[in-house]
Amino acid sequence: MRQNAIKHNLPMTISDERIYKLLRECITGGLAAVFHRENIAGKTHINELTYDEQSNKVISQDNENVTTHIFALDGTSLYPSSYSSVKNENIPYTNHRMYMAGRSKFYSEKPYIIKNCIDQRKDIFVLKVKGYFPKSVYNNLLALPPIFRNIEIQNKEEVIGEYMYSQAQKHSLPMSKKDRKLTTLLDTNDQFMIFNNYYLWLLIDLGFVITDYKAIAVFEKNAAYEPFVRTMMNLKIQSIFAGSTKEKFYKLIINSSYGYDTLNTEKFGKIKMLDKAGTFIAQHHPNHMGTKRISANRFAVQIKPKTATCFTSIQSGVFTLDNAKYWYLNYICNFMYKCLDRKRFHFVLVDTDSIHIAIAGDPNKDCHQQFESIVTDKQFYDQLVYNYLPDLNKDIYDYKKILGFAIENEGYELTSLGPKCYSMIVNKWNNE
Repeated sequence: MRQNAIKHNLPMTISDERIYKLLRECITGGLAAVFHRENIAGKTHINELTYDEQSNKVISQDNENVTTHIFALDGTSLYPSSYSSVKNENIPYTNHRMYMAGRSKFYSEKPYIIKNCIDQRKDIFVLKVKGYFPKSVYNNLLALPPIFRNIEIQNKEEVIGEYMYSQAQKHSLPMSKKDRKLTTLLDTNDQFMIFNNYYLWLLIDLGFVITDYKAIAVFEKNAAYEPFVRTMMNLKIQSIFAGSTKEKFYKLIINSSYGYDTLNTEKFGKIKMLDKAGTFIAQHHPNHMGTKRISANRFAVQIKPKTATCFTSIQSGVFTLDNAKYWYLNYICNFMYKCLDRKRFHFVLVDTDSIHIAIAGDPNKDCHQQFESIVTDKQFYDQLVYNYLPDLNKDIYDYKKILGFAIENEGYELTSLGPKCYSMIVNKWNNE
């Protein structure tokens, strides 16, 4: 088995603790964020964010364009697509594939080695760096800052804003401790952050400037998951044709195979129900995490486990998660931004694999016009649109294509109170 793994560059056990720590620190789940709460056709104006360098402030203002419809896109099995290594001409790196990491080749903290790996764009790796986007590109990126990473924030008014601060005080939320938040950024917050090669190369192409290097771990490339993804996607589509419930079964298999157990299983605590005496003892244990009173003599006690189980190679989980972020942002930055009028749409909410967009299109057309009325570069749009979106003149194989985006919904109103909490109206209100 070892010889087979070596021959095909399959993932192998990480024996270097430095590489393991680098990979573990790189793991970042999917983002869920709301940018505009109320979006109503015929009423809500498109919002723009602009950076004023003189005052060093970001100005939010509505322009003259009014929303005509809401367009929601969903990545077609985004995680399986991200680990499939399927060839796609819209990936400009490594032979137009997002390769997965096999066994580790080497680890280095030498700046010249790290810089060579970045510049040559041949090897795949995870890299720990500091950096920022210069202010000259802020206006291109403010609509959706492209660094999706966790940071620790202090619950101060100057940090979280007057509204959020007042709401937290109103509801007696703790304000003294730091919170760890997954958010969108334009710099690494003056700290080292870890990215895989595809995500980092995209950031660099968008203008990201690296100010310091810490460490790099380089891996062998493999495309071993491609047959599995293609087979499962075909079986899923065939079951849809047959009207079989097996479609859910294949969807579960393919979506749960990316390595979700690599996310943060070592941080998940065990909860025990204990009486007063047992709780007193447990609270003195070094692995004690927290206690919650249930009744007079019953407590829920959370204990940090000594070990964590993971059945997926950690490098596979890391590359799946960062490949997904790369592909998601590649669609937005290298397709939408290049051929659509950016004054005529804004992002409503973003999720791990989906995005909802308010568009100021043609008021005489219905909500199914998609991007048609806001295209600025028709040749570029026509050339690439069906590489991403489904062609309505083709069958379900095109609709469910790997590395594609499906139409999740189309409508006239979308109200979102918070991440993963929204309602959408898909029919126009009539006079009645």
